[in-house]
Amino acid sequence: MKLLELHVDFIEYRPVRKESAVAEEAQTVPTRIDDAFVVLTSVEPEDDEQVAEEAVRDVVEFMKRLRVPRMVIYPFAHLSKDLATPEHALEILKFMENIARRNGVEVHRSPFGWNKALTLSVKGHPLAERSRVYTKASLAQQKPSAPLEKTYLILTPDGSLFPPSQMNNLELPDGFKVLVEKEALGKALPEVIEPEHSKILKRFDIDWEELSDSGHMHYGPEGTLIHDLISDYASKIVRELGFPVYFVKGTNMFSLESKPIREHANLFGQRMYKVDVDGRPHVLRYAACFQQFALARKWVISYRSLPFGMFEVADSYRLEQRGELELGFRLRRMSMPDLHVFCRDIPQAMEMVEKIHDRIYLEIEKLGRDYYSLYNLTSRKFFEENREFFLRLLRRERKPVLLSFYPEDSSYYWVLNIEYHIVDRFGRPRE
Repeated sequence: MKLLELHVDFIEYRPVRKESAVAEEAQTVPTRIDDAFVVLTSVEPEDDEQVAEEAVRDVVEFMKRLRVPRMVIYPFAHLSKDLATPEHALEILKFMENIARRNGVEVHRSPFGWNKALTLSVKGHPLAERSRVYTKASLAQQKPSAPLEKTYLILTPDGSLFPPSQMNNLELPDGFKVLVEKEALGKALPEVIEPEHSKILKRFDIDWEELSDSGHMHYGPEGTLIHDLISDYASKIVRELGFPVYFVKGTNMFSLESKPIREHANLFGQRMYKVDVDGRPHVLRYAACFQQFALARKWVISYRSLPFGMFEVADSYRLEQRGELELGFRLRRMSMPDLHVFCRDIPQAMEMVEKIHDRIYLEIEKLGRDYYSLYNLTSRKFFEENREFFLRLLRRERKPVLLSFYPEDSSYYWVLNIEYHIVDRFGRPRE
């Protein structure tokens, strides 16, 4: 977002003609405002409510220093070559107006989408003119995000709770202790030059593609067969869950100019692949969420239809850090079997969690490996009110689990997220 800010004796504008399909309704008569702080504003594609709020907060603080009684937000496209769509720009400008008013400022906003005749008289003092640029990147530098203060507890199948510090006083599986040490006690993982599974994958021509970006694999004929058989098996399991599941296919690219896409992407943070197409910002999907919900919003869904699932082996992209990439394990491009289950209410959702949890453990038992679970929760209240539900999950596992409680105000859209971990031959928990 780019702003040109002017302390003026007066500003007078008159809408002349509409120049946008989303132009607001306005009368073609002059509007004059005296002794004001004019904010000429160019909204750019990645500007969101956080950027807009920071800009308004800064302007309001500056106005207080100057003792200016009123603000005028004036759409002004000429400050940037990279403009947001008119729909997004109008949405942000309205948000800025509301934030300014909420801060006790008398605020005026000139109509959006018009060619206007403009006259203004700038005061002559040294602080009467200034320009500002606000971006998500600059906000991140100003306010580095503090690590989440998570709290951990060990939950045993009989319902007892213990702090991780008492781990050595309890009879716990060795692999579970490794998980507790890494997640709750912060023990560093052992360094491994090349895991054994990387050598096995390369034997089947599953390897990094040197002509692509880091973190992208290719599959030779044998590797492709393995990949497709795993995809087919995942699809078979989904079909056997005991409720209707609709198989879909979607695109891998979504526009950040769409508010739902932008808000979901903001939660995901810096691990997004972004691409510009014809000057418009897009994100490569990192799961099947975008496509499945985009389809579901067009469907006529009755409570009689619930529960039902939507499934895709989704072509997904995550911009993992280069130093963390690991062949076959941590990638920048992957195939993700992704199932969303649409439910009537929380009790039905918990019923579906139990059903899927049972099936996951049926497959775990076929592998003959021990898995250890990390239950991430964003609400201690939800855990306390539904403790019997959690104990039913543990009875299926027949072993303790590690509970991780996120701060109540953390910006996650789930209340429970279960991670299933093995411990590899190097003593590392692997989700």
